[in-house]
Amino acid sequence: MPIHQAPRVLVAEEDKSVADLFSLSLQELGCQVRISAQEKQIRDGIIQWKPDLLVLDLFLPGCSGLDLLRECRTLGHHLKRPFPILVVSSLGFREVVEQARSLGAVDFILKPVDLDNFRQKVLMYLS
Repeated sequence: MPIHQAPRVLVAEEDKSVADLFSLSLQELGCQVRISAQEKQIRDGIIQWKPDLLVLDLFLPGCSGLDLLRECRTLGHHLKRPFPILVVSSLGFREVVEQARSLGAVDFILKPVDLDNFRQKVLMYLS
């Protein structure tokens, strides 16, 4: 009988309090969670840990979240295991939202985050 593995969620978020809040919410949903704000750690986490979902802020130190989003789509195809990317950002201009979606984001949540909405979307993309 196969062992059910908890979904893996990588949270790419610079603000520690927001990252911790996401982590607690995700753990309550039964997810394994890793948090990173560094571009190399995010990339390595995708390649080595193979998350089922990436929660991505667009403001990260030393890199553009949109550039990372573009790269994540390529990494998912290269690994033959595409994964949904949920963008969570305070930058909610229509052009940014449209660009994020065109680069592969499945959804966009505007900060400050409604945690009930966040949980619903996570569950939707993990099922």
